[in-house]
Amino acid sequence: MALARRRFLTLPAVAPCPDIDPAALLSSLIRLSRTICTTYLPTHRRDARELIRQTTTLLLLFDELSDHHFSSTALLALSELHFTLQKLNFLLHDCCRPGARLWLALNSRRLSHECRSLSRDISVALDVLPLYDFEISPDVREHVALLLEQARRVQFMPEPLEEWAARDVIAVLSGFERGISPDTGDLRRILSRLRITSSTECADEICFLKEEVSGGEGSRDTDLVSGLIAFLQYSQSLVFDFSGNSTSSSEKISSSNKSRFCSNSISPFGERWTFSGDSTSFSGEFLKISGMNLTDFRCPISLEIMTDPVTISTGHTYDRISILQWLSAGNTTCPKTGVTLTHSHIFPNNAVHNLTHKVLRLIGKEFPATSTSQKQILPPIPAGKAAKKGKQILSEFLVTKLVAGISPENDIALQIIRQLVKSDPDFRQTLPKSSVIPAIIANINCPSTQENAMASLLSLAKLPENRTDIANSGGICGISNVLVAGIRQETREFAAATLFYLAGNRELRPIIGEIPSTIPALVQLIWEGTTRGKKNAVAALLGLILYPGNHKKAISAGIIPALLHLLALDKKKELLADVLAVVVTLAEKPEGSAALIQAGAMTILARILSNEAPRSIKEYCVASLLSLCVNGGPEVVAELRREPSIMASLYSLQTSGSARPSKKASALLKFLHDFYPSSPNFFNQEARPGMQVVHAL
Repeated sequence: MALARRRFLTLPAVAPCPDIDPAALLSSLIRLSRTICTTYLPTHRRDARELIRQTTTLLLLFDELSDHHFSSTALLALSELHFTLQKLNFLLHDCCRPGARLWLALNSRRLSHECRSLSRDISVALDVLPLYDFEISPDVREHVALLLEQARRVQFMPEPLEEWAARDVIAVLSGFERGISPDTGDLRRILSRLRITSSTECADEICFLKEEVSGGEGSRDTDLVSGLIAFLQYSQSLVFDFSGNSTSSSEKISSSNKSRFCSNSISPFGERWTFSGDSTSFSGEFLKISGMNLTDFRCPISLEIMTDPVTISTGHTYDRISILQWLSAGNTTCPKTGVTLTHSHIFPNNAVHNLTHKVLRLIGKEFPATSTSQKQILPPIPAGKAAKKGKQILSEFLVTKLVAGISPENDIALQIIRQLVKSDPDFRQTLPKSSVIPAIIANINCPSTQENAMASLLSLAKLPENRTDIANSGGICGISNVLVAGIRQETREFAAATLFYLAGNRELRPIIGEIPSTIPALVQLIWEGTTRGKKNAVAALLGLILYPGNHKKAISAGIIPALLHLLALDKKKELLADVLAVVVTLAEKPEGSAALIQAGAMTILARILSNEAPRSIKEYCVASLLSLCVNGGPEVVAELRREPSIMASLYSLQTSGSARPSKKASALLKFLHDFYPSSPNFFNQEARPGMQVVHAL
């Protein structure tokens, strides 16, 4: 059973059991103290530094108590110290959380209260500890006495910079509610006080806030958090993306401007990075990342970029899905080294996950999509008044820059719109459609902006009310052109996915199909695309052939050989359901059935039906075979009867208990039985070697 994620700034310490071994308790205290003493603190430094100093003195004391006998009073005091240090470790861990600086600043008084409480608990436990029962050095005894004296009079207060920043952020949110745009200089000063120095750190802050409010119970703080996210999005755009800040610029290297940087630097993903001018202006992260090996970011099993890296007992890291498949197959060794595993537990490797995110962000690529079964989908955060107004102000600003068409601000605005409409559904609503959609479509044919424009249209097309606007603005022709001659494979796949959403509107299906190059380009993508590209193309074709007028166009474009090729080669069964859904639709028409029969679909469908597959897959197969028999006539029925496993598969599916597959299997069996008289030798075939004959009563 999975454990619930610990709520931020909660300190769920566990008291040691009363009969714990003293040596084990002391050893745990030493380990815990060393962990605390090596903590790096990016925020709330003054109060936490005082508690770390106190822990350093405790560590000196614990080291000298290792060979002593403990009374019940001493054990009680040490147990209380262990309980307090656990809470302190949790607190320091939260202070070090990436992306938590803004939230910590708003909770600075609560943090100071927690620090004050922990310091008091340490002093109380030391008062109870009978120090004079132990032989410890005078220096350590003096340090402990000094700790007790200072703990009683030390003052824990929030840092002024953090309090000022928190007050200014609340003022900005109040201005948002009244429709007031904050001054860029004020935003820069607030971020400086929070020590948020780059666009990447702004993105980390946004991710943290989304995770935090989604991991809580109920809607606590949702209005405040949604407002903070809007503040960070606005600040990220104005302070970093449009300011010419060197750090931000180095972090947002896109495929369109990588050529501006100098040579001799290879990314971990095999791409050449270049930069011009003074190398010191380039982010320090680049200098660290550029020397890494590509294989460090790829799963040794699947050789794909790890979307959910986990570590096994040997210390090697794999993608979660790949290693779970390896272990579920009964393997007990490390796939890379062959060493026998001491246990089958796996642990998330957050360091590799975060580093992969940073590298991909540096080179302008998107993080690969995690599989649906593993991906954590965060529910949308209800937007409060400040968030709605803040996002509206940002949307109007970005559209103004985009419509103006002045490079490079036009390019930057388009890149920001792409990120926002993908990550935040609210922006799909707040962007003024009458101006932003034509402006985005105008950038589709420009090589430097084509990818961002296409990705933005893809996100906007997910809303049904935007699809007609895209069509009315001439977007369908532009999208088809990208599908045919996009500058990158990924851009062509974006175009296919956009056509899938547009085909969701019934009135747009004939319009898309009338463009001569669209359907052939989708079929070509089935042959040449990545797994995601094939899936997008198949889904788009399924939507298009729901309009009867597109059936013959798809068949003429060679859709059936492409689909059957996928059915024969899709060993991972990732595309099986999508492809069979298209086959079912094609088989319903006589011309589709004829083309499928001629291409040998009967044998492939019968084989899939006899294999281990989900019932939905078998239902598609039965529905396709039934349509082929109805449209193909006796010759097709006779060919189907000759498939050795077809009758057994149909009887098995008929008795499975599921309603829809059972009904379809019964219908096909009845259809086959109706043709038995035309083939009297069907039941009187001579038994072949190895065939088991069963006589029905």
